[in-house]
Amino acid sequence: MIPRGITVLESVLAMSLGLLLTWAGMRAYALSQASLRQAAERAGRVQEASQLLWRLAQERRGAGFAGCARLRSPPGQGLDWRYGVGAHPVRSVRVEYGRLAALSVDAGAADSLPPGSTALIASCTRVDAVVVGQELLLTRRGGSLRLELLPDVRPAQDEGGHPVTSLELHRLETRRYRVDASRRDLLDQRGERVLDRVAALTLTPAGAGLDRLRLTLDDGMELGLDVARLVRAP
Repeated sequence: MIPRGITVLESVLAMSLGLLLTWAGMRAYALSQASLRQAAERAGRVQEASQLLWRLAQERRGAGFAGCARLRSPPGQGLDWRYGVGAHPVRSVRVEYGRLAALSVDAGAADSLPPGSTALIASCTRVDAVVVGQELLLTRRGGSLRLELLPDVRPAQDEGGHPVTSLELHRLETRRYRVDASRRDLLDQRGERVLDRVAALTLTPAGAGLDRLRLTLDDGMELGLDVARLVRAP
């Protein structure tokens, strides 16, 4: 018996089926790769958003304080707050006529106090704000930084003055955050982008002594973090 060969129609059908299976396999592979890329991108965005939320929580915890003292003005409402950063213990002071005239800290403090910034002379009883280069003059002396206060801004050192043992130097930091709805960007007080693809950022009371930071991404994902309100010396 002579075996029957493969017809042209069968060959065409076999080739078509093979091409279809190859296309289906390549399509499935491409979809799986796209899903993996989307999952990786989403995980990266969630990690970036989580890190930002943690940083905002650290800033909020310190809002309204410089060291152990409360700032005279309110810390700000919502996503607008102020706090003291870069605590430098005061090494020595000079008092003239009952007023704090000068103090010295480590020389590294100069890097955090550029001209025009606001320095906070803080202790556990009060905070005095002075502008660097206008009301406070800086001079390096070896490993120390000498800070000279102009006469009209020198705080009294009699009753209600600064206890020298708790005296520190800080820089006043102001933070404001808002969401640009048209661009879906989270912006800081300078208008610079902090995080993209953001739908909302809110701060609301979450119970006794707690605030809740909630960050919503443009795909609907929400991340939240409870922040304890610090209570320090009045």
